[in-house]
Amino acid sequence: MNQLDSATQPDATTLPELRFYYSAFGLTFGSDTPFEEMTAIAPCDPDITVRRAKIPGVAITNDRAANFDFDNADFRLTWRDFATFRINGTDEVTFDPEEGIDESMLSFAFHGPVMAMLLHLRGRLVLHASCVSVNGQGVAFLGHKMAGKSTTAGAFLRAGHTLVSDDLVGLDLLSQGGASVAPAFGQIKLTPEASEALRLEAEVLSAGERAMMMKQQHRLADKLVTSDVPMAAICILERGSEAKLTRLSEGEALPELLVHSYVQRFGSAALPTQVKAAHMKHCIKAMAQIPVYRMTVPTGLDRLHEAVTMMENATADRADMHGYG
Repeated sequence: MNQLDSATQPDATTLPELRFYYSAFGLTFGSDTPFEEMTAIAPCDPDITVRRAKIPGVAITNDRAANFDFDNADFRLTWRDFATFRINGTDEVTFDPEEGIDESMLSFAFHGPVMAMLLHLRGRLVLHASCVSVNGQGVAFLGHKMAGKSTTAGAFLRAGHTLVSDDLVGLDLLSQGGASVAPAFGQIKLTPEASEALRLEAEVLSAGERAMMMKQQHRLADKLVTSDVPMAAICILERGSEAKLTRLSEGEALPELLVHSYVQRFGSAALPTQVKAAHMKHCIKAMAQIPVYRMTVPTGLDRLHEAVTMMENATADRADMHGYG
């Protein structure tokens, strides 16, 4: 484990007590602060500890809302007037929130960029995507902002399929070939329009600062898969007149995986050389082990079911979608 600066290294006897235990992405977490979106479990010796601690010396001196300060083993993520998170090695996260913030919003940083880097450091290929289980097989949806990743996943949930992850997918590329994905959190974020159209049976979280966000959190713990799911397909979303699934060549697939991987969001200048090298290897390996498709979703919320039916047929007809399209 990387050592903290002497000024921030707490004495072992003063470490905050771990009172909350969770599972997500196939890992266990012990925290001194609640993160209610995660699946609660019995107390254990966790894979990762999450504690509140002072993290001095971090300041944003430009006009950016966030700053990412990474070196070979020490990763600091700071959001202006909000909080700093620090990843030490691969098994310890500390965070330092600003006074007076809505601490329920800490989960957006922890479950997003912080979790993405943590999973990457633990050997996962992390995609900015949503993923569902269809006929027992994982199908991930990638696309640019507002491409409809969560909305498309929501349409599958409405049809009776189960959620694997929303917004962030951590692929475990298996040494024997193929890949699997572990369940994340029982929630999905939808725009009010998509929420109204899909009408999922879910608790909508909209209190405090969440009320000002473009998307609403929907709790769907009962629709989350309970174990790892083998990956069948990665789908790059586009809109069109008809539902269509087209297999991409390796030359087409690799740029898509690079663009839609989560670590790209930190900016290449912020990433240590070994992180960038490992990321490229992950993408090449994933492309060889999981078929990548262009998935055309008919325009209009009232036609989402057509894309759902198409994918249901594809996964049901072929146990291995490598031959599809």
